[in-house]
Amino acid sequence: MNADYGYPHFDLWETMPAAGPSALERLVRILGKLPERRGGIDARPEYQQDWAEARLSPAYHYKAGCVDDPAAIGRLNAGGLRYESLEMGATRWLAIVPQEAYERRDRKLPLLLVFHRENYDDPFWAMKTLEKYSGHIDGAARNKDRSLIFVVGNGAPARMFGGMITEGLQNYCGDKDRILVDLSAVRENGLSLKQLEGFAYPLEDGSDAEDPDACVELFDGIPALNFSRRWVSPWRPHPPDGAGDGTVDRERMLRSEMGRKILEGRIFMSAHRSPDSPEARAYWREMGLRCDTRFVEGERWAIFVPTGAGPEKLPIVVCLHEVNEPNDHGIVAGFSMFRGFCDVAAQGGCAVIFFAMESPRGNDLICGILDDAARRYPVDLSRVYITGHSHNGHFAQEFARRHPKAIACVAPMGNSPGLPAPAVSHEAVAVDDERAALMETMDMPTCILCGCKEVGCLVPVNKAGRAFEAGINVEGYAASAEGKIAMWNRRLKAQRCPEQRAEDVLAAASSPCKATRELGFPSDRAETLYIDGFEHYVADLKNADGKFHFRVVAVENAPHTIAPSMCGVAWSYMRRFARDRDSGAVIELL
Repeated sequence: MNADYGYPHFDLWETMPAAGPSALERLVRILGKLPERRGGIDARPEYQQDWAEARLSPAYHYKAGCVDDPAAIGRLNAGGLRYESLEMGATRWLAIVPQEAYERRDRKLPLLLVFHRENYDDPFWAMKTLEKYSGHIDGAARNKDRSLIFVVGNGAPARMFGGMITEGLQNYCGDKDRILVDLSAVRENGLSLKQLEGFAYPLEDGSDAEDPDACVELFDGIPALNFSRRWVSPWRPHPPDGAGDGTVDRERMLRSEMGRKILEGRIFMSAHRSPDSPEARAYWREMGLRCDTRFVEGERWAIFVPTGAGPEKLPIVVCLHEVNEPNDHGIVAGFSMFRGFCDVAAQGGCAVIFFAMESPRGNDLICGILDDAARRYPVDLSRVYITGHSHNGHFAQEFARRHPKAIACVAPMGNSPGLPAPAVSHEAVAVDDERAALMETMDMPTCILCGCKEVGCLVPVNKAGRAFEAGINVEGYAASAEGKIAMWNRRLKAQRCPEQRAEDVLAAASSPCKATRELGFPSDRAETLYIDGFEHYVADLKNADGKFHFRVVAVENAPHTIAPSMCGVAWSYMRRFARDRDSGAVIELL
């Protein structure tokens, strides 16, 4: 590394975050430090069960790391409420929504967010949360007039609430105009909003309220503040600030070509708030791109096409990234994160579609989006490729499973090369035996891309994972090399590739091939590419037909986020394939 390497605006790495957190982020940080009244919850006999014993309980939920007591859940169900314990980015949360509204989906309810702290090492954190906020839950059962989201931090300010709000709006009947934050903790501590250092409440016109306490409303007796259209931050985590295993060399990342590209995206992301602004459109036109936003069944999607497109039809890259209402900044962030695909589109190589919902059923709308795109733009439906990062990478794989004739190749990012069984899965869509068997019946070219510094140690496959942050539980998922190898073989079987003996996978650690050592498994061919200042480890495996339809790529020094080079590496693989939409056969193009 050259410590003197720089590029235009390098100083923004230190100054841009100062413009950062949204009003809601600032409030969450404050709420995460205020004392909470717990009463006698922690002393209750039913919560004194040994951790190992609790984990053996059939009521234990692995992904959320909690015991969902059947009696407590039964009482909620009897009151007409649906309960789900969840995890997102190592943050735990609970969703409670009136069952009738959940089933009908035609009624939007106020979304009440409650920020709370528990100890994730306690398997009863969820049940204790329900008990502490029993009054909130009783009101929801009595009136059926709200969806509750409990965002539970591990003894510290909670994270990932933006994604939880998005899911609350899409999956739990939330009203985008009534996103309320519970202020009970502020009142319990005898404080007013004016007394919270560093907090300001923005009004609709963008100015800060002179008296934020005058904006507080009582919702069924609960003091709350409406954060609709105020919860999205213009500054989003991006490498090298994404979640890593604690060993990311940040300075090396910044002092590289990769850092230059990341900063370029960050500058764009901070400068533009809407895909439809004249400034954003001028930016894309200068690149040679046209960006249109459209709607399918009331949900927004966006498409980038080269300005000179036609008459030759273009392949389509579907990037699963949320651009739905009311997050107008989402498409701008997506453009930055998936910039590599937009660069390909600008040069005339493809069209790029942005869309994501928070459930497999919601993402089925992509079928209608593709049909609409084919009617309006010169696109080739035999060459549709789908990608997404993290949980959207799981959704990309699930869409390919549900619609194999519509997709020529899937390229999930930030996902494990292995395929964990549901009992130990952190995936957004757990792949049960039925789904795994379905994968064996289809020929789906797949390129999995991840960072070498991901939380949980996704690669090498032949080494145990490690938890570097409180609340990230890798036990069972990646705690042992044996567990990771079992998941790897489950993936190989699903991809129709020969399974590998454990001793051969372990022996990859001493392979003369660096890519094989870094990935941690043998392959039919492997190579190391040098892109943007970092090594990229690439391995290809043949399927039962002798075709190279499965690839794994890991990026040196990359945490859990989209390294700019991932788009180009994925594109170089995806563009090789097309799909016969009638027979479903894969067509080799290159």
